[in-house]
Amino acid sequence: MKGQSQLLNMDRRTVLIGGGIGVGLIVGWSSWRWLAQPQGRNEARFGSYLKIGRDGRVIVAVPQVETGQGIWTALPQLVADELGAAWEMVGVEPAPFGPGFVNPLAGGQDCFEELGPIRRFQLDDDAARITARSTSVAAFEQPMREAGAIARAMLVATAAARWNVAPGACDTRDGKVVNGSNSIGFGELAEEAAGRSPSAPGCGLVIARSPASRCRASTSRRRATVRSVSARMCAFPNSSSPRFGSRPREARFKVSRRPPALSPATAG
Repeated sequence: MKGQSQLLNMDRRTVLIGGGIGVGLIVGWSSWRWLAQPQGRNEARFGSYLKIGRDGRVIVAVPQVETGQGIWTALPQLVADELGAAWEMVGVEPAPFGPGFVNPLAGGQDCFEELGPIRRFQLDDDAARITARSTSVAAFEQPMREAGAIARAMLVATAAARWNVAPGACDTRDGKVVNGSNSIGFGELAEEAAGRSPSAPGCGLVIARSPASRCRASTSRRRATVRSVSARMCAFPNSSSPRFGSRPREARFKVSRRPPALSPATAG
């Protein structure tokens, strides 16, 4: 698989940036050098896409904007699928700025032609993150799955060493590494796993788990019934349209059964 040999040949410091109170396993590779993510209480700065805390929480850094399309569900679910995480323990953080988080597909979609050549050049020069044209999953599925697969392999290798069994005899599900009747939560293993190299024996990268092992998200029904409110659905005093040059087209204030979160339509 593309990129697999490169990932497995990276050393521990490139892939893991450990340390800090309350932080266990921190996984990422492509852009950690550019990170300037503020450290919260009981947190330390992390790699590109994934960190696992001592409390078992799995935090995924998402570089795309959530505007109601569900990308803050889809991309974390890719990580959770590979990791074998419990969905209720998966959280999301906006990814910090950095060239490693650029969407390589959206930039070639001519989606900013109306901004003119100067602004387009600035977007390219600043390595801006672009969310457009349904490219988010296509652009980030591979690195998200690789982040989950690497973390899973390192957690499994750690648990297998404790049980004195082969890593191949273990699996992950619901936020735990399991072997028969034995199980250990990710939080208990995370800090020790951070001391392992992803290229060490037992940490082989296996991507794309079976459908039976996949994590099931629970936000689709809320989005389909307009119960999940996104930023662009909110109207504030003196706020502007999300698109340049938009103007009011029509307003339907008496439409029956209109969800209260929706605002009048705009042209453009």
